Formats: sequence, C-alpha cells, structure tokens
Amino acid sequence: MNTSQSNPKRLALFEGFGVELEYMVVDRETLHPLPLVPWFFEQVSGWGASSFEQGGVAWSNEIVRHVLELKTRGPVSNLGHSASDFSEAVLFSNQILAGKNAMLMPTGMHPWLNPLTDTALWLNENKEIYECYDRIFNCHGHGWSNLQSTHLNLPFADDSEFAQLHTAIRLILPLLPGLCASSPCADGKIMPWKDYRLEVYRHNQEKIPSIAGQIIPDVIESEEEYRDKVLFPMYRDIAPFDPEGVLQDEWLNSRGAIARFDRYAIEIRLMDIQECPARDLAVHQLVTTILRGLIQEKFSSYTMQKTPPTTLLKEILLGAIQDAGYAKIYDANYLTALGIETGALYTSSGLSINQIWRLLAQKYLGSYAGNEYLYTFIQSGTLSERIVKSLGHVRQDKLTSKLKEIYHRLAHCLESNTPFNP
Repeated sequence: MNTSQSNPKRLALFEGFGVELEYMVVDRETLHPLPLVPWFFEQVSGWGASSFEQGGVAWSNEIVRHVLELKTRGPVSNLGHSASDFSEAVLFSNQILAGKNAMLMPTGMHPWLNPLTDTALWLNENKEIYECYDRIFNCHGHGWSNLQSTHLNLPFADDSEFAQLHTAIRLILPLLPGLCASSPCADGKIMPWKDYRLEVYRHNQEKIPSIAGQIIPDVIESEEEYRDKVLFPMYRDIAPFDPEGVLQDEWLNSRGAIARFDRYAIEIRLMDIQECPARDLAVHQLVTTILRGLIQEKFSSYTMQKTPPTTLLKEILLGAIQDAGYAKIYDANYLTALGIETGALYTSSGLSINQIWRLLAQKYLGSYAGNEYLYTFIQSGTLSERIVKSLGHVRQDKLTSKLKEIYHRLAHCLESNTPFNP
C-alpha cells in the first residue's frame, strides 16, 4: 500500500510507468519471516524512518514489518531500464539485511508462514491506518500478512483516456493469474489454487463488500462516474466502522485495478511477484504492449472491449486463480474483444489461458522468442506451475525440507536476477 501523495501532474497514456515490487524479509538459513523492515530503515535512513531513496528506486514499508516494498521514484519512461535498477536495489537491500543474517525472498506467498504467530503490524509512520485495518478486518491472516505482489501504475490525462485505459485493463485482468501466479503453497502444503494469494486476497474485506466489489471492476467512463459508483459507496459503507475517517482514501479500494485520481493513474494489482525483477518487468512490458494495442483498437473496437459482462470476467478470473495457465476459456465474444480470431483454434474444448497468452504475445509483440524472460513464461508456464513441478510427488512429511530447498533456489534467483527453471 502506498499512502503517500504523489505529484498530481497529468501524463498522457503510456508517457510514464510506475512499478512497485514487494518482497518478504526472511532468515538466510531457515527462511523464517523476520520483522526487520524498521531496522532496515534505521540503518539506511535513520531511526523512525519508513522510506528511503537511492538511484532510480525508493523503498517503503507495508502493513507488516516483514515485507519491504521497492518502487520506481515516480514515473519512468522505459520499463526495461527499471529491471537493472531493481536488481541493484535487491542486492543493496540484501547487503544491509545480511547484518541480521536476513535477505529478501520472492514469490507471492511464504510457503509456511503462520499468520497467527508471525504477523507483526507496522508501528511507525501511518501506523493508525494499519491499526484501523486490523481493528475492522483482523490482519492476522494470510490475506494481510502473507501476500507479495507487483503493482503497475499507468497514467491518463482526462476522462477519455481514463475510459479507454480502464476498459482495456478490465479486459485482461482475469488473465493475469495465468501469467503471474507464484503462490501455490501456504501453511506448509500445496494448495488447491495456483494463485492462493489472490484466493485469500479476494476474501479479505468481505465484511464490507463494496471495497473490493467483484475484484473485476465494472465499465466506468469518467472520474465523476467512478466517484459515484465506486468511491462514494465504499466510503459510506466503512464509515460506521471508521468514524474518524482514517481509511477514507482511494487506496481503500481493493479491486484488481483501482483509479488513483490523486496521481491520475490506474494501478493494476492482480500480479504475483515473480522470482526476479527481470521477470516482473518482462510481464509489465507485455501487459503494457497489449493494453496499448487494445486502446489503439488494432484488433478490436472500444465498443467490443466494453461488452464482456463483469460476471463473465469474474468467472474467468476464478478459473485462473485455481488453475493458472491451464484454466480454459470458452466464450468466443471475450476472445474477440481481446482481438483473437477463434477460427480453427477455437473448438468446444475452449482455449487455455496459456494458449491465449501465446496468441496475444504473437499478435501484439510479433515475436517473443528473443525475450528470455518472457519466453520462459510462455513456454514453461507460471512460476506456480514450475514450483509445483519442482516439488514432484514428495510425501507430506518430506514437503517442508523440499520447500526450503526450492525457496532457497528462488531467493538465489532474486539475488542473481535470473529465471527459475524446474
């Protein structure tokens, strides 16, 4: 969560990009989560600090003391260049954390964190926000203390650009777990969902349903309409639980993509963090390329892109949360809205999300074979699928030691900025 106010200068579509990456701080040997983020900031920025900037990267806190967020220092013009900045920031972070025999660990969830005993809420700046969340929703659960994602912020300059961008993002949101799922394990076992982070995330705030809606947002075409249909209802509904108005802000919105009118951007939230920055930035580049093509109406019209109902998109999302790239899509109108000509490829058996990403990459990028990081995604499946494949048919009594071995390898991938292969 980013609670700071940003420069409200308006950028046009794709004039800048904002990226946020979240990592868990763990013991270098046991991989147990450690609440060392306040200590980290004390080392680099002084006692009581909750942020730090160096080069092209800014560091900030999250709701718990064992998660550290790295983000671009404002909008950047080239996503590819940010991969090396983030990789250097990871190395710097690990160099500092080594003083406590700790390091950063990737993936969307820690595989055996116990949220009842390991949750340590942030106690410094903005702590009243986190205390309020805890009081209303009880943050001692996986959906609050054990979920690491990457957020992509894309700008818009006016209502017309907002409508185009919001519509295009809404269309591809359900596909993202089929590309980015990296959280197949929790509580020391393999879960029935490939993207367990999103499975717990979507239930986080069911006490007040208007906060997250159906995760997939409805079609909305102006700031005024968004305030009327999204922001006002959730502010109204949480008011009895939050009489001081601590949470009355745009970041309260927990949909899969949220409008941030404080910085004229839409923030995409449905992507699990990958094993290294190069992989995350490859995902962001693919997503932005497809969004640009949709907005330019290269293969489908804006009118067509608005047609898939939210209920259908939510159904697709739930399938992707459970089965990642193997989830099937049968709706030909949805595929047409994406610009995919079903033709001979589309049969009564549908298309898998992995097949759809291959088609989208070929259609909007032309070729992806030269991109090592993207190629691994498309050819080898999501990180969740690769983790499960690495686990093999291990017995439950051997699973913890096997998980430790694999997540040590993943931490090495993060530090060396290299892909994880089974």
